Amino acid sequence: SVLWNGVQVDAPPHEGPAPDLGARESPAPPANVLTVGAGGAFADIGAAIGAATSPYTIVRISPGSYPAFSIGASAPYGLGVTGDGTGPVTIDTTTQAVKVEGLPASGAVVLVGLTIGDGASANVGLLVNACAGLVLVDDVVVHGGVSKPGLRVVASTRTVVQSADIDGMPGLRLDNGARVVASRGTLDEFALAGMSQLTTCQLAATGTPGPGSLHVPLARMMPHVAGPLFLALQTPLALTL
Repeated sequence: SVLWNGVQVDAPPHEGPAPDLGARESPAPPANVLTVGAGGAFADIGAAIGAATSPYTIVRISPGSYPAFSIGASAPYGLGVTGDGTGPVTIDTTTQAVKVEGLPASGAVVLVGLTIGDGASANVGLLVNACAGLVLVDDVVVHGGVSKPGLRVVASTRTVVQSADIDGMPGLRLDNGARVVASRGTLDEFALAGMSQLTTCQLAATGTPGPGSLHVPLARMMPHVAGPLFLALQTPLALTL
C-alpha cells in the first residue's frame, strides 16, 4: 500500500512475469566507447584515437586488419585500445610502427587484445618513446620486422607488459634509462642499453644487459586478474585469475 494525498491506497498484487527492464536500454555504446571497423563509427583506429577526448575512452575494434596508429601526449587519461573479443585484430606495420610517444606523467594508455606487426615488415612492432606516464600492454602479440625489435622502449619509465607474446631481433629492446616490468607470456630475447632496467616474473627471458643496465628476475608468482575493458549491458562479468 502507498499514501496518496494522505490516504492509504492498497494496490492489487502483480501477477505474471517481471517486466523486461532491459527493453529501456539503448543498444548504442556509451559516449566514451568509440567503435572501429564493421558497423562502427570509424574506419580506422587512428581516426578514433584522434576523436577521443574523455577520460577512460575505449577504442573498441571489430576483427580485421588495420594500419598502424600513434598515441601522443594529448591522449585522454586511461585511453584503452582493444579488440572487441569476437575475432583477431591485426595491426599492419608495413609503413610504420605502432607508437606511444610523449605521454606525460599524468597520462595512462592501455593496449589489449591486439596482434601487432609482421616479421616481413621493415619496422619495429611497437615503440614506446619518451613516456613518463603508464603504458600497459596486456594480452598482445607483437612481431618485430626484419632485424627489428618487437617492442622497443626508449626513455620511458612506467611500461608494464603482461601475458604478451613478443618476438623480433630482439623481442624486447630497452634504451636510454627505460624501465619495464614484464610478467607471463613469452619473450624470445631482450637487449638492455643506456642504464635501463627490465624486471621479469614468471617469464623465461634470455639476454645480456649492457653496461649500467640491469635484468631483475623475480622468483615469485605474479597475480594477474584479467577482465574486459568494456562490458555490454546484461553481459555477465567474468574475471580470470
